[in-house]
Amino acid sequence: MPRKKKRLFAVFFDYKNISDGFEQNGGELGDIYPLLKSILEQGEIIFAFVFVPDHFISKSPVRQLSYKYRFHVVACPRQIYGVVAKDKDSVDAMMDSLARRYIEHSNITDVAIFSGDGDFTELATYAFWRKKKVTVVGVRNSTNGRFMEMAKEEIIDLVQH
Repeated sequence: MPRKKKRLFAVFFDYKNISDGFEQNGGELGDIYPLLKSILEQGEIIFAFVFVPDHFISKSPVRQLSYKYRFHVVACPRQIYGVVAKDKDSVDAMMDSLARRYIEHSNITDVAIFSGDGDFTELATYAFWRKKKVTVVGVRNSTNGRFMEMAKEEIIDLVQH
């Protein structure tokens, strides 16, 4: 009997999106393990990154991801246009850019996107077309409807908390 190929994950975690999703549902982002469990049960996490606005670095869940689960923290500064700092961080652009490099230039079999942000639907499609299995982990009532359509089309697996 042929051995089943081991699944190797690259995880890209949009901290603010997941945290905001829990708050919108009347909770808060606490213990990270229940979120990671769906991935850990399927394979091994090879690369793990958490993307946070630079002013969120000291939050307890970020430290937990960094120290307990060995995620690399990527601090994303606010975008600056001229001398005016808009209240928009660079998480989406940085996460998309780094994820695409790992999708294209590593031996991962799977990509896990922890975000319900519709800005990442193109990233999920890119990973799918690069023959990666894609799992999107989001929070109920704050996951973009396009991800739900993609799950029905079997482009992604969708896990909601």
